Amino acid sequence: MGAERAAIQVRRSADVKRTLSAQFLFRELYEAALKCSDSEFIKFQQRSLRELLPGFDPQVLVVSVQEISPGGTLMAADSFRSVNIDRSAFLLYRQVHETDDVFPHSWSNPGTAVFNTDFRSMEQWKDTRLYQEFKSPLGLYQAVLLTYRLPFATQKFMKFVYDSGAGRQFCDRITKDEIEFVTTPFMYAWLFKRGFMDEAAFRRVLQLLTDLSPVQLFLLRELVNIPVYQNSSVAQKFRISGRVVNNYFANIYGQIAHLLPERPSSEARAAPLVDLVRHYSFLSLAGAPLIAQTAALDK
Repeated sequence: MGAERAAIQVRRSADVKRTLSAQFLFRELYEAALKCSDSEFIKFQQRSLRELLPGFDPQVLVVSVQEISPGGTLMAADSFRSVNIDRSAFLLYRQVHETDDVFPHSWSNPGTAVFNTDFRSMEQWKDTRLYQEFKSPLGLYQAVLLTYRLPFATQKFMKFVYDSGAGRQFCDRITKDEIEFVTTPFMYAWLFKRGFMDEAAFRRVLQLLTDLSPVQLFLLRELVNIPVYQNSSVAQKFRISGRVVNNYFANIYGQIAHLLPERPSSEARAAPLVDLVRHYSFLSLAGAPLIAQTAALDK
């Protein structure tokens, strides 16, 4: 399918890595999630994305919960908030996205950023009725969609839709993986704000995410989404050696060891990988990359 890619691409910039810093997660994101209204928080998200991922400046940002039938039909949608689109244009905007043929690809690939140009060139996109009659009049150009499954609600999804302004393309400056990385903590913040996660669980998630690198996050996402929790399974998916994967997981375990209860020495040898799976199981909501290669990312 058009949305698949052969390698994870995340730039090692200080801005992107700041996404999972303690400073951002607890002094900015957590405080905003606690104190801001939905409309204030989505504006905070838009401002933060500009800082964390330079070049990513969505003109319109919409966060919604959608209920999808087992056959892939949109049954209901509840928009939390949108930014930079007035009320008179919002009904038209919803009509745009409910008729967008890219939406089903987003539902079927949770956690994967899907561009509306994954399936056609930009010139072909500009020739579509959807663009000419809906997107263009609203001053919108390119969209990227990210969908996450809601916990304990198998037919409901949280969807982020980012739209660029007229004549501006996201994919000229940023990658899917960067968008997935910077969106991840906001997904958990919205789960907390909408009552799918209590405050203690939200703080715990932020503690476990603190200081993870992009590569570590993607490796953990894969680990908790495979049926056999083995380094070799993750290594095969990411096309790197089992030794490299083991080093990544050992470093992550060292980072979070102070958060874990002490184990009897007789259990210690087998515990680390099992502990990682158990404590990072929340990343199953964030999805797992389809095909990945990370060998050169942390050089």
